[in-house]
Amino acid sequence: MTKKEKAAWKKYYKTGKYFVTCIYPCLKYDELWYGGKNPTRKRCWGWYNRLRDAIKAIEENYTDIYEDGYYPFAIIEKIPEGVCPLAPPDIQWFQWIGDIKTGGYKKCKKPKWSEGICNWAF
Repeated sequence: MTKKEKAAWKKYYKTGKYFVTCIYPCLKYDELWYGGKNPTRKRCWGWYNRLRDAIKAIEENYTDIYEDGYYPFAIIEKIPEGVCPLAPPDIQWFQWIGDIKTGGYKKCKKPKWSEGICNWAF
């Protein structure tokens, strides 16, 4: 990305909020909703003005966003205001590591199954 492009993105995303969304990837046909083609089940848990607050919410599993094992992935997207905003270029991914009682969300790379999907919070 060029400096000019970075400056344009920075200006565009200045108005954004940090959305926290949890994801359950449906990787088998029989797990898809009503036989449809939706590859995930997701829930947007809320938004924050500051990135550090969104990260803290995920890492501390606020209000049990993991839901006792239902959502193994969580993400943070900075989405600007407006109708049909552009997909954010930098999504932070987290994956639950460990068991239900002693585990927690840890930062991870973007999973292969999530390629081509954007604006998770919506």
